[in-house]
Amino acid sequence: MKSALSLALIVCLVGSTMPLAAQERLIEPTSGPIARAAKREAARLALASQADAADANWSRVRKLAPGTAITLTIRSAPAARRYLVSADESGIAVLNVADPTLPPAVRRVLLDTASNHSDYFAGAQNGGRFLLDNDVSLVLDGVFVAGQKVADLGLVVEKTARTDVVEVRGESARHPAAWGALIGAAIGAGVEGVSIGAGCGSDGCYGNLLMALFAGIGAGAGAGIGAAIGASRHKTEDNVIYRAP
Repeated sequence: MKSALSLALIVCLVGSTMPLAAQERLIEPTSGPIARAAKREAARLALASQADAADANWSRVRKLAPGTAITLTIRSAPAARRYLVSADESGIAVLNVADPTLPPAVRRVLLDTASNHSDYFAGAQNGGRFLLDNDVSLVLDGVFVAGQKVADLGLVVEKTARTDVVEVRGESARHPAAWGALIGAAIGAGVEGVSIGAGCGSDGCYGNLLMALFAGIGAGAGAGIGAAIGASRHKTEDNVIYRAP
């Protein structure tokens, strides 16, 4: 009798543990080697997707023309206005002419060089010597005017690794108000041209006076319209060229 009871008890205990063992077998794959490998692959694919998106955006920076005005934000400094010198897979080189001690004439020469001869900066960093105009020269030691150093080359040309770039924003080449003023002045001059014939008589012509009057009125109105359009565009358009993921 005791043997029968013992056997029945063993059967009950074994039966009660079987669902738990089966449940453990079902749960085990989610924390086993296969599950961990799947998680690693998913993370790798997510990072690869982010890298591809970042590469696509960075390619837009590389396509910018030398001398383009940009607003550059890097990890170690606030956003600042700079001018593109060059950009490649590893980073970006920009021209900094914000130093107030830099003579205006030198600033203009450097900006022209960035737009038309950006390779001069890399050449100077490699030991070359470049005469930018009759007085301004560019060498490894810096920028010189008539033999006098006015700036260090490392301060004028800033190089930043791509991994340290937070954001690159583009800037408009001309303010909308300026375009409005030019268009308005042209319209004003056109109106004057139509009416100039009526302004001539036996006592002569007063077309020049009308031209100045209509051009001034047109320029003022055009500037106002251009500024209003520019303000609305500033609110709606996003000119971000690159933003770090």
